[in-house]
Amino acid sequence: MVIFDVISSPDKERIGELSIFLENFTLGSSRKADLLFEDEDISKLHLNFILSESGLLIKSSENDYYFSNGKKLKGGKIHKIGDEVRVGSSILKIKLLDFKHLSEKFSDLYKKRLEENPEQEALITQLQKELIHLENNKDV
Repeated sequence: MVIFDVISSPDKERIGELSIFLENFTLGSSRKADLLFEDEDISKLHLNFILSESGLLIKSSENDYYFSNGKKLKGGKIHKIGDEVRVGSSILKIKLLDFKHLSEKFSDLYKKRLEENPEQEALITQLQKELIHLENNKDV
């Protein structure tokens, strides 16, 4: 699981916490992207992400680039929690990298269910926020 804090974006619905439960995923302006951003400066499949024990590998597509902690990059780089990524006009900060060996079967099923019911992603994110809130306030 990866959690981003979307700091700014022309896609106002994306601002705030954004979670994804896949080890390999894409970000772009196309409906084929796992993370869809309505940002005219983001290409259809702008970035590829691969979560591993060493961090989050972010790779730009062949003709694209992005900024990592203010530095312009083309190609790939391993990122850690706290790193800030700017793609197009959107800025995302990596909040959590939780590497668990999800089976390929589970990942495929998860993607299929989100394609069938896109509103489930918002529900899952809301449940995560509630669980984090409860965990943070359990001693209060």
